[in-house]
Amino acid sequence: MMCRNIVKASEEELRSRVETNALKENMYRHMLYLKEQQVQYYRHKCEHFLQHSDRMVSAKLMQRGSQLLYDLDLTSRELRTLKDNIHVMERMMRTELRKEYLREI
Repeated sequence: MMCRNIVKASEEELRSRVETNALKENMYRHMLYLKEQQVQYYRHKCEHFLQHSDRMVSAKLMQRGSQLLYDLDLTSRELRTLKDNIHVMERMMRTELRKEYLREI
């Protein structure tokens, strides 16, 4: 009788441990699933951030490039206007200088 009680208690202890281990295993599987979901979420968030930052950098570079092209175009037009009109301006200055010298003489 005593042996039966010991065997019965051992079986109950073993069953209890098996159930506890099964619950722990399910809990760990669920925790692993949640961690995998977190990894996927953060990976997606990181990829989205990289794409967004690439777009922002590209947009800033394009904006800066466009501004530089505009400034260059404006400056080259002003330079062309000055080059085209330098002879006229020189002629006007010489005429005015002659008038002043003629007045003084």
